[in-house]
Amino acid sequence: MGAVRGRYLFSALAWGVPVPKVRRPLRAALFFTAVAIVVTIVAAVVSAVEIDAPLGRLLSFAGLLAFYGAATSFAFGLLPHARGAMLRDHLPGAALLGLGMWGINVWIAVYLGPRLGREGGVYGAFGTSTAILLWLYVCAMLITSAAFLNATLWERRQPPP
Repeated sequence: MGAVRGRYLFSALAWGVPVPKVRRPLRAALFFTAVAIVVTIVAAVVSAVEIDAPLGRLLSFAGLLAFYGAATSFAFGLLPHARGAMLRDHLPGAALLGLGMWGINVWIAVYLGPRLGREGGVYGAFGTSTAILLWLYVCAMLITSAAFLNATLWERRQPPP
């Protein structure tokens, strides 16, 4: 429930609208959790799929980015935003978040995962918890930056009063 309230807060601050009260916070929290689980599962499946084509990895990467973009646009559409903001107004932040999440996944798979596997005896639970907290921090910064990017670009496209 705290994550949902936090998302409402940063989205309202980014768009410059009053912070609405979360109606039915338990339902919102369960929906948020379900969406996060579905996004995680689909992203893992799409990342693991091997496409037997000349550009198979590129197609898999494009599919993953498209999925991240669609899921992010959907989620940003549910959060508070300015009147008149449409789906296309959420796409720049969705692209930023999609590329950022892909970059984080690559960083973990190529650098951090093998390193923690080799040095697990040295760092143990402290290393693992530090990696998880770092991942959560970077994800939160990406989500917040994406919301502010959307709001800033939308505001610049509006005619002056």
